[in-house]
Amino acid sequence: MRHLFLLITCTVATFNAISQTKQTISVFKNGTGFFVKKPDLKWKGNIGIIESVPDALFGTVWFSTSDNAIKTTSSDFQKIAEKASTLFELLKANMGKRVKINLTSNESFEATVDRIELNYATLKTKDGWKTIADNMIRSIDFMDQPNYEFIQDKTKRVITIERSKSSSADVDMMYMQNSIGWVPCYQIDLKDDNGKGALILSANFSNDAEDLQNAHLNLVVGVPNFMYAYLLSPLTSNQSVQQFIAMLEGRSGGYYSGRDTRGITSQSMANVIERSYNKEDQENNEEIKVLSKEDLYFYEIPGVVNLKKGARAIYELIRADIQYEHIYEATLLPNSNNGYDYTYNANQVGKDKKPSEVWHSIQFKNTTGQPLTTGTAMIVKTEQDIVKPMSQDKLNYTVVGGRAKIKMTLSPDIEVFAKEEEKSRQEKIKEKDGYYYDLVTIEAKINIHNHKNNTVKLNIDRQVWGDMQNCSEQWKVTKLAPDYYYSSYYYSKKNNVAWDINLKANEEKEITYQYKVYLRR
Repeated sequence: MRHLFLLITCTVATFNAISQTKQTISVFKNGTGFFVKKPDLKWKGNIGIIESVPDALFGTVWFSTSDNAIKTTSSDFQKIAEKASTLFELLKANMGKRVKINLTSNESFEATVDRIELNYATLKTKDGWKTIADNMIRSIDFMDQPNYEFIQDKTKRVITIERSKSSSADVDMMYMQNSIGWVPCYQIDLKDDNGKGALILSANFSNDAEDLQNAHLNLVVGVPNFMYAYLLSPLTSNQSVQQFIAMLEGRSGGYYSGRDTRGITSQSMANVIERSYNKEDQENNEEIKVLSKEDLYFYEIPGVVNLKKGARAIYELIRADIQYEHIYEATLLPNSNNGYDYTYNANQVGKDKKPSEVWHSIQFKNTTGQPLTTGTAMIVKTEQDIVKPMSQDKLNYTVVGGRAKIKMTLSPDIEVFAKEEEKSRQEKIKEKDGYYYDLVTIEAKINIHNHKNNTVKLNIDRQVWGDMQNCSEQWKVTKLAPDYYYSSYYYSKKNNVAWDINLKANEEKEITYQYKVYLRR
């Protein structure tokens, strides 16, 4: 595991080194993006205005210059000049100017723009005053160079930066915001029946955050636990102070109201509480650079990216050959962790009425040199240049050198039946918290029949509460709970039991095993 602080330090290294880059964006799978950019500033002397304010997350907004010249950073509401996008707005941008108005009725007249209201304009002609509706204008001829920007009547939040008068250094800005993310999707092509296949990993990228212009894009594997990611920054949001504090302290009644975030508004005895996040990862390719920063992996998309807000894109990250094998898997029903589910002194303590589901899966070793992140996996088979769909499932996180398994379909040609019986019982052998426990010996059987005309590899697993005793076949027992584990109705070890079996064509096999389990009376 690594800590949240690593992401910040990894990125701060490039914070003051983006002079040739419009913006650098690191995008996580959880729908969050980390932006490092040179914001568009309108300067008047040493005062700069940022009009396009992002929906930045709390605690992630930072500004800097190479000479540390920033004196103050603030935000407030101002009327902003905007570019005219309609003929009516163009009139508004040219108040007091002489124009020739061409109407939709094919009439024309010269006038001076005098007054603009919501949906009509008043103009002064040589004969007096004329009022026209906004939908009456077909075109406008200007006698002088027109203006293209006008001041909106409504206000919007802007950020004001004051730097030292002697400084001319560019301002760099970094922040995190939501509404941008990517999803990994795999295609696995089973090229032949000898196990030769191909793997492709693509990133389905979605941008609902802001326009990306000449951006260097990194796709990041690893999802950090940002404790305050549900809050917008006070600098950039329109929340009231009361609303912000209520959200911060968990008093809003929303999803995060139960989280212990109150320490930010009061003294805390702990100096640092380190929050970690889950590790996940990916791949290598000649075109896509993969940079490993401890537990984080960054896929650098070549060149620069230009994507409008609302745009979508697909980027290929991996293309590699794999060697796969067919396997069949069955998960048996677990025994109960509740002693009351067993009938006291009953001879038959459990029996599956139906055969267990047997899944046909493919398995391959991750030889790509990078971990494979969790994503959707589309399995296809190419035969005589025709691509046929086989199935779609999930590829789980797979370490380098580990084995990835993907389900394809249920296999009715392989039957697996399981049953178990009570063989003996030692009554009241333990007492705990006022309850007596019987020690019961269980004998379980697994009957397998391969109806296929070829040899298959079958993996069977089962979760079993109890002390595993013996088995007629080789098995692997993994303890899932410590010895001191105790629940209100149960008092036994928790195990995962697995068998790897090679079954010949039309072969039948029976597996017998025993375990002892404590049952509360």
